[in-house]
Amino acid sequence: MEKGKVLHREKLTKKFYMQLPEGLYLVTNIHDTRFQARFAEEIVGLDLRGNQWKEIVAAGVSQTLCYVFKTKKDYEVWLNQVNYKPDKEKRYTLH
Repeated sequence: MEKGKVLHREKLTKKFYMQLPEGLYLVTNIHDTRFQARFAEEIVGLDLRGNQWKEIVAAGVSQTLCYVFKTKKDYEVWLNQVNYKPDKEKRYTLH
């Protein structure tokens, strides 16, 4: 498998989350900084999913776009390949 490949790119709903296999790496599209997603963790077993879902909701990232990778390393490779363009300064014309 290609390193850094996104397995899923979906809206993070409870239904979608509960269907994912244990051990994959879940990352939200909401970042506090370029390299720090608000939620990025390995998906736990079914017996612990309720608690992990509560963490997702508490982080304020449920119902937002998320990415699923095979491993954390795949996420790191993908993140380094992203063409990041910061917001440009807005220019104002005063008349």
